[in-house]
Amino acid sequence: MLYFIYPQTLCKSKTINCEFDQTIRTWSDTIDIGVTIGTKEVFKVDSLKIECKSGKMYLKADHLYTEKRKNRWGCRFFVHVPIAEIAKFFSDMPPFVCFYGNGKDISFGIKQKLWRKIFENNKNLYFQIELNK
Repeated sequence: MLYFIYPQTLCKSKTINCEFDQTIRTWSDTIDIGVTIGTKEVFKVDSLKIECKSGKMYLKADHLYTEKRKNRWGCRFFVHVPIAEIAKFFSDMPPFVCFYGNGKDISFGIKQKLWRKIFENNKNLYFQIELNK
């Protein structure tokens, strides 16, 4: 089966906007996470780190494109993660995210209220996937 979760906002501030969406292919047990970040300067992401109370995960980013959007630069990339690994990071505590690229890094925490909503959506979907195996 193929599942798609529409884009969800992780962060929106004066310096960075970040959205992500997920495509889940149950036959391969992987999740493709598409991430779009908007920054004031060109920032081409090559890797990222997700950190929460259950551990850290470093992921290589597959760059898709960089484009100018109004007064910001948008960078779109994908990371590929096994379902079992990403499910550990969907706990009730929001993770800390850090993007690496251009010899710099951009990091931010996710607000608790926003994370609760994302957490509930993903927890229910992962449970449904496990049920239908």
